[in-house]
Amino acid sequence: MIKFFKKIRQRLISENKFSKYLLYAIGEIILVVIGILIALSINNWNDKSKENLKEKLVLLEISNSLLANLDWFQDVSYKRLERKTEGISRLTKMIGENEKTVSFDSIIKLFNKSQTDISIIYDSGPYESLKTYGFEIISNDTLRKLIINSYEVTFPSMRVFGDKTQKILDPLIEEIKIKIFKKEAVQNEKGVWQLINTPKDNKILTNPDFKNLLDLENQKYNNYINRLNYVKRRMTNLNKQIVEELDYLNEK
Repeated sequence: MIKFFKKIRQRLISENKFSKYLLYAIGEIILVVIGILIALSINNWNDKSKENLKEKLVLLEISNSLLANLDWFQDVSYKRLERKTEGISRLTKMIGENEKTVSFDSIIKLFNKSQTDISIIYDSGPYESLKTYGFEIISNDTLRKLIINSYEVTFPSMRVFGDKTQKILDPLIEEIKIKIFKKEAVQNEKGVWQLINTPKDNKILTNPDFKNLLDLENQKYNNYINRLNYVKRRMTNLNKQIVEELDYLNEK
């Protein structure tokens, strides 16, 4: 094609037809410009397509991570809290009804349940990947701000708040445990020896310190369940926003 235009140009010049050559030259320039513009458009489209794909992948990774966290809460955290509140409530009921024939084994098992704790954990890996790509890869301004706020403020603050609460309650709990319990080595069903807390006397249910201990454990339970429910709501809402954005991007 280029050789063809060169031949025409040479022919026009040789025939001294300057005006026609000028028109030809202008046409040739226009064609070159059009070709450049088309090439740039294709290149920009390819770049945009790559960015859109990267955005979808990042959002999908965050969504999958949130779903995994929510599954963990349901399968592990909430079940551990059920165990904790069962121990607290049953022991509190025994105290209220002044039961005198309860075996030490029953008290120990329920007390161990009341000691169950949890940690508010979450996977920040996909968010760290987003930071390396650059936040601007998320085209939706509202969603971008929500993601940043969730991983930089909401989720970490729930862990910090929980840690502060435990630092206040745990020393008080340990102080009471030392007064009314002793460590004893026992062999579990699997034959493994372990240290457990056993009451120092058989009047544990009438000991006011024991009631105070259960009250403190109940405070911990309320702290756990409130934080867990809050984080669960925020994660569920964030995942909903991400899924809606993915649906929108896929339909574009």
